[in-house]
Amino acid sequence: MEQLQSMKENDHGTYKDIESDKHVLEVTTKTKHCVVHFYHTDFRRCQIIDKHLEVGARRSALVP
Repeated sequence: MEQLQSMKENDHGTYKDIESDKHVLEVTTKTKHCVVHFYHTDFRRCQIIDKHLEVGARRSALVP
């Protein structure tokens, strides 16, 4: 339960936009594993990857 609570507090299993470079560094340095996707909003392949990453993030929230 402690591990699940810790994961939840650190936004484990979320997929969201991060607007600033500073916040990217904060997020990526405080977690052991992190996936970062730099994308272009008008690029179709980025939209496809976004959907897959969102599903993967939700699934990872279920696995401690």
